[in-house]
Amino acid sequence: NAYVFHQIKYEWLQLMRDKWVVTLLVVFLALCLFAVSNGARRVQVRNAEVEANMEVMASEDEVHKANIDSVEQGLKTVEPWLNPRRLNFIGNRAPRVAVMPPNSLALISTGQSDLFTHTTKPTLFGESYMLSFTELSNPVQLMFGSFDLAFVMLYLLPLLVLAFSYNLVSAEKEQGSLRLTLAQPISPFSWLLNKVILRFMIMMAIVGVSILISLIVAGIPVFQNPFGLLLLLALITLYVLFWFGISMLVNAFGKSSGTNAITIISIWVVLVLLLPAVISQLANSYYPVPSRINLIHEMRVAKAES
Repeated sequence: NAYVFHQIKYEWLQLMRDKWVVTLLVVFLALCLFAVSNGARRVQVRNAEVEANMEVMASEDEVHKANIDSVEQGLKTVEPWLNPRRLNFIGNRAPRVAVMPPNSLALISTGQSDLFTHTTKPTLFGESYMLSFTELSNPVQLMFGSFDLAFVMLYLLPLLVLAFSYNLVSAEKEQGSLRLTLAQPISPFSWLLNKVILRFMIMMAIVGVSILISLIVAGIPVFQNPFGLLLLLALITLYVLFWFGISMLVNAFGKSSGTNAITIISIWVVLVLLLPAVISQLANSYYPVPSRINLIHEMRVAKAES
């Protein structure tokens, strides 16, 4: 109705007057640009490693072809077990490179790519690739993780959402305008819901624009994988909606701004920091990771028996 339109218009003008929208856009865009650039740099390093391994394999193939030609033309004599035409020699001395190249949106989340290599050379007589699939990295850095777009969305975006909506009711009460507002022909729930919906739409517009700008600046063809991009935005939408729901629930109790801020931050700490840590600790306690020494021993025994 007309009152809802006037309420949304008033809320929009008030947000623009307080510079909230501009501040959120600048802060979130800066976070996204830094996170995407960090992820893009990691992807470039991975691509360089893949290309280097492929070039080494190509050069080794040329040497292997030259050895075969020399043996076939009688220019070179080798022992039978060193004949470059034998399959066992090829499988051990000229292995293929198994590659898992990063896709176009790999920069969004580092995932476990900082733990596992993207290339390996399986051979006939070598050790299992499971024994050498890791890379040397700083364990402290691995413990804290990477500052990528997934980190921004999971940890920092909820803080921006909560800072944008923690005092929807308390601000009106502290300014002395809540009684006048509730005297209008609208229910308190509808009034609060309209405020939340407006802020949710603004936040999603900021998130979408920031992600698109960051990907374009990083040189990522954003429309090459439209399904992946839409899936990402859909997941972020549900995540933002969840945190706005928590904020609306806290505001519904009508407490002061300070109480709301402490309550919301406590919920964020529990859900984002403590709960995953507790679940991880319980999983490690009930299902501990096997000893790597025992794993290597069992794999070698199985290989010897086969």
